[in-house]
Amino acid sequence: MVILLGWTSGVQGKDLDKIEIDPDELTDGSDARIVVTAYDSSGNKLEGVTITLDGAGVSMMKKTTSRGEAVFNFTPDLHGDSYGEINVMAKYTGTITKEIPETIIVN
Repeated sequence: MVILLGWTSGVQGKDLDKIEIDPDELTDGSDARIVVTAYDSSGNKLEGVTITLDGAGVSMMKKTTSRGEAVFNFTPDLHGDSYGEINVMAKYTGTITKEIPETIIVN
């Protein structure tokens, strides 16, 4: 029992708390560079968070690096529409599994 508790103690406190997206608004047909940064419940940047982008002609997935960042380069395409959204989902399993949805606006 002691060995198991010692082994799991390094995992505690590493739960996904929030993400930041920069920028959070894009222009249709223009090259974009999006940086998604994930933070744990202590405010530290969090590695290993799965970030998924879906919408406006974009479908991508990456994991955050040791700097807590996932960088995406793409060109959104609204296919003639004047407005669209890219759904962003962050998912991480620490002491619990948590998902955080966000949205990037495309005009």
